[in-house]
Amino acid sequence: MRIWTEADAAALCALVDLTLPGEGLSPDELVAACFEDAEPATVIGLPDGEGAVAAVVRDPVNGSDQRVAHLVLLVVEPAAQGQGKARRLLAAAEDWAFDAMGAAELHAGGGVPFGLWPGVDVRWTRSLCLFEGAGYEDRGMSLVLSCPSTHRAAPPGGVEVRRVLEDADAEAASAWSARHAPRRRAEVARAVDNGSCFVAITDRDVAGVVCHSVSRTGWIGPLGVGPDHRRKGIGRALLGAACGDLRAAGLPDVQIATPAPIEFFARAAGASVSRVFRRVARGRD
Repeated sequence: MRIWTEADAAALCALVDLTLPGEGLSPDELVAACFEDAEPATVIGLPDGEGAVAAVVRDPVNGSDQRVAHLVLLVVEPAAQGQGKARRLLAAAEDWAFDAMGAAELHAGGGVPFGLWPGVDVRWTRSLCLFEGAGYEDRGMSLVLSCPSTHRAAPPGGVEVRRVLEDADAEAASAWSARHAPRRRAEVARAVDNGSCFVAITDRDVAGVVCHSVSRTGWIGPLGVGPDHRRKGIGRALLGAACGDLRAAGLPDVQIATPAPIEFFARAAGASVSRVFRRVARGRD
């Protein structure tokens, strides 16, 4: 085993293309997720280059004093699967997370603010077996919804939805996320930098925020409307603005990674469940 650096990004991208060809992950997305996280992270590769694992440790949240680690990625090229290499990589990530970083738990996927998947896709049978055999416990399911990028909705009177381009709007979006979604501030900041953040502005304040393509191109989130502005059509308008961006980029459908409440997205944009992920984790022995 050896630690991979950003110089190994091309090898990691090739591994992902071989192992998960349907995911369509770009080199920029992989580099950002695996090598550019602001919190402690590592990428560990097999000596022969046939597999790699990436993990990150997040600082405590919600008053906890315990750090939690997340697997960002675990891939072994198809020709080398079934030889115990994935289990070796998982063990290396566990040693790093628990022994080197002092994490209390290791989760497969997730890891707000940044991550490539919210858990283990239920279609990935080998992965489910791997984590089950390694003693990971079921922590429930996460759903990803999909809706057509043709969705549009006009904002209600007195509300303007616009892309965040000016410093004043960027500061307002940051202040909104600090107040209403503090765990998502880093995502909002990255979306502002990328030009993929929209705000709904009233004559008094920011009513809501939507971002897209923060960690995955075509994935929407976070999306939120402040409590005083809900049930007025602002969320629909924000979702439509993000969809318009992605339609212009040639995407026929968009993915909604944080779909609570499901009913809102189903009614507002005809969204339906497109993927189901199982959340699994294990604690330090």
